[in-house]
Amino acid sequence: EELLFASGSGCARDGWSTTCERLLRVMLLYDGRFVPLELRDPDNACHGDTNIALLKSQEVRLPTGWIRRFELTSTYELKDNSLLINERLVATDRPRDGEADNSRLFRSSDSRRELAFSGAYFTYEQDSLWDGMRELRGDLRADGSSSSGR
Repeated sequence: EELLFASGSGCARDGWSTTCERLLRVMLLYDGRFVPLELRDPDNACHGDTNIALLKSQEVRLPTGWIRRFELTSTYELKDNSLLINERLVATDRPRDGEADNSRLFRSSDSRRELAFSGAYFTYEQDSLWDGMRELRGDLRADGSSSSGR
């Protein structure tokens, strides 16, 4: 199979929160054109096209007035019929009027996940740190707003 790995970037603002990302999009060359490959979870449910966040960041204002910044960086490598994704998610805090240089580490986590290629789509067993750690620990709800307390 011939695959195309393409990357691009952009930012969006939703209220006070700003999210920026650089994505890797994986497509299959099929019948002379590139077709987006689906990404499926362990239950074989489709989660859209195979887009991997290479760099993603978001800042949210906490109820205390401090600003929490989440930053995910990822690298990838090909191995047999899989795409191995190495992720690092770092959360830092700074006072409302503080400079980014004066941020303090809140939490950091590393993960290695595998996307297995079936010939028609990719499947995964483990969620991205972006989806997992931030929501599980209550640092940021799925709707993008901050949870209460620190």
